[in-house]
Amino acid sequence: VIVVSGGCAFSNVTGTVSSATIGGVSATIIVQLTDTAAPNDKQCSFIVAALVPSGTSGDVVITLSRSLNSSNRGMGIGVHRLTGPGEVAADDTASAQDNTCSTGSMVVSCNTKEDGAAIGSSAGNGGVYGTETWTGLTERARGYQGAAVWSSAGIATTSDESPRTMSVATGSYCTQTAVGASWHPA
Repeated sequence: VIVVSGGCAFSNVTGTVSSATIGGVSATIIVQLTDTAAPNDKQCSFIVAALVPSGTSGDVVITLSRSLNSSNRGMGIGVHRLTGPGEVAADDTASAQDNTCSTGSMVVSCNTKEDGAAIGSSAGNGGVYGTETWTGLTERARGYQGAAVWSSAGIATTSDESPRTMSVATGSYCTQTAVGASWHPA
């Protein structure tokens, strides 16, 4: 199972992930959240997954409900590989948003099982390009395009936790979202 976690930003409009393919296979949207409280910039964090039966490389295509309507906005992704029973659907998901224009923390805690996996993603915009500090997950990728900042994190879970504390603290972003998901062994 290939899991893609990412974030994107829109300027003064709302957009979502409408579909995705991974290695030519139609992906399932596991969880996504677009900022709803901010009056202008909208951030979308998302996790999609597909059972890709063969191959060691392939394209990831994320289709949005609308264009990224500014040269100062963009998208970033992290790619994760899950081995085991081949279940695409996550066992637990969570989402959060924060619009304080200051340091904030978004909690996306999920129930986990030993020998499973947990993945998170965040998207932010505005203020200075600070850092994301993940708790309960390890940041695997981070980037920015113009005013849009995204981060992807994950971990192989080693214990049963109900829930596993998973959160991302950010600095100086005016609008931000985060999502999390966990997969349990068969």
